[in-house]
Amino acid sequence: MHLFLTGEIQVGKSTVIKKVVKRLGVTPTGFRTVWGEADSEGQEHLHLLPFSIRSAKPKAPKSPASPATPARSSSPIVAVRRAGGRMLEKHPEIFDTAGVHLLSDEAKMRDSVLIVMDELGFLENDARLFQRCVLGLLDGPVPILGVIKPRQTTFLNRVRENKNVQVIEVTQENRTWIVYKALLHIQLEMASYQEQKEKEQKKKRRRK
Repeated sequence: MHLFLTGEIQVGKSTVIKKVVKRLGVTPTGFRTVWGEADSEGQEHLHLLPFSIRSAKPKAPKSPASPATPARSSSPIVAVRRAGGRMLEKHPEIFDTAGVHLLSDEAKMRDSVLIVMDELGFLENDARLFQRCVLGLLDGPVPILGVIKPRQTTFLNRVRENKNVQVIEVTQENRTWIVYKALLHIQLEMASYQEQKEKEQKKKRRRK
């Protein structure tokens, strides 16, 4: 079973993910979305990045040379908001390009033992290719550890209702011990996946 964490904003879902991955001692594939530093106009940009346990905020995009030129960033940006407030822009097409690449890079996925998705939310509502990629991975053998927003959308409901998905709510009260529950869950899934891979490799060797 893949494991997704849900809960209120700032309750510590991503922190739980990072602690679990650190204790596992593996380098997972996947992605994370992170709000960067506010720019000179007080706008924050949501960056789509390869998953990492590092906590540093991405730098604000460089100011444009002219008002007609968009700000430049070293990483794909999927949304823009006023600092801590109203959403100004959404870019679901970035999920369909950069997001799909992060979840389907053949060289990385071939050796992947864990996929992290931090997080799935409403910004992906119109990202059909990304949705298809995520749902395909849910039916695959590689264990997934993710975060899912507690919102009702067609896509998010399909993730929650998938027979291979277990969802756990993170709260202020349980966020300390939930790390160990999630860790045990993923350790068992990874061990099962590794055993399955070894069996398949033995079968291939016998055929040769």
